[in-house]
Amino acid sequence: MPSPAEPASVAPDGFASTTWPGSAELPRLVARQLVALRPLLQAAAVSVALLDDARRLQFVAASGVGAQAIVGQVIDHDRGIAGWVVSTGQAIGVSDISSDERFAHDVAASTGYLPQRITAVPVMGEVGPVGVLEVLDAPVDPLASASVTVAVNAMAESVADLVATVGGDGDQSASASALARLSDVDPALAQHLLAVIEALVPNREQRRR
Repeated sequence: MPSPAEPASVAPDGFASTTWPGSAELPRLVARQLVALRPLLQAAAVSVALLDDARRLQFVAASGVGAQAIVGQVIDHDRGIAGWVVSTGQAIGVSDISSDERFAHDVAASTGYLPQRITAVPVMGEVGPVGVLEVLDAPVDPLASASVTVAVNAMAESVADLVATVGGDGDQSASASALARLSDVDPALAQHLLAVIEALVPNREQRRR
């Protein structure tokens, strides 16, 4: 099982990823998905944290403001808004973090960027949450728009696919069903995300050979 990460590496286009024992490519692939997602949401930053072997949340990839600083940080699974999402398995949108006592102010301050708004959705595995996808300071709450909500969920589910396939723990197809739902709401956005996911999620048939 994974253990705490080594320091983050930063790509030229500004995203950051760390190492993940047992799957060196997983954080990099997740980070590239976040690079594609952030402009769609017009967010200041997006990040993914995954549960490690000690059931702590480890930020493995991020794109945008504070990406280099947040990646590699580890918090208790029940701390912060991210911890609340993983503990409950529920998505949440917080429009004013200063009034929400769940917000881990010290963690955000360590990145040099304090957001005003956070949207967080669980990354679901077969038996429950395995992580959380956070969106910081998008101009519109992703959970307030039907098409954007489904898009964010599709990306979270594609991260779950990556955890399952790249990490070798299974063969999920949650992102496919999420994208099918998104096609009914916003075909153009669905096509864009499909292209991203198909480019980044390893071919399952090749992996089984």
